[in-house]
Amino acid sequence: MKAERAHLAIRAVNIKDAPAIARIMRDAQAALPDKSMYLINTEALVRRRIERGILGDVIELDGEVVAFCLYRNPPAEGAEASFGFRPQVPEEDFGRLINVATIAVDPAHQGRGLGRMLLDRVDQAAVELGCRYLMTTVDPRNAASMGNFTAAGYEVVETIETYSSVSKDYVFDAVPAEETVEQGLMRNVLCKRLGRS
Repeated sequence: MKAERAHLAIRAVNIKDAPAIARIMRDAQAALPDKSMYLINTEALVRRRIERGILGDVIELDGEVVAFCLYRNPPAEGAEASFGFRPQVPEEDFGRLINVATIAVDPAHQGRGLGRMLLDRVDQAAVELGCRYLMTTVDPRNAASMGNFTAAGYEVVETIETYSSVSKDYVFDAVPAEETVEQGLMRNVLCKRLGRS
């Protein structure tokens, strides 16, 4: 008997993806040794972000969403407030910046290059939007995520303490969703410059 080949598709995120994205976030977080290494969103927040126009892509395998990446191009005037820290790019480029807000691959499908495929799609979107820089934050202890971003050309530009007041829409380390977490978390800020124009 011949094994059937899986059908892989990459497409833009839509509101119907919110439950799958929230599930992948929970599963990816559960696979980590410390849940604070990857902050996750509730399904309600994922839905609101999509409704408000966050950009993103999903990868489907045989019709099931198994990976996703959400990203945004914050306005130049609100870049610092949007990030919660001052982006380490020239101020005149604040409006030409893509923030990779969150990315995850279902643990059952990790190690197949799906995360890299999504990061390549973000590069394409950034070029189409006329952006020069890509930024994200990653917990320095999350070796897999750090490896994926550095392999895709991102460099650590600083380490910051952030998320000192995490809203109830972010859930980690078994903290009840109705609480606000007052805790600083260390994050590496990674940046990638596209082209030279």
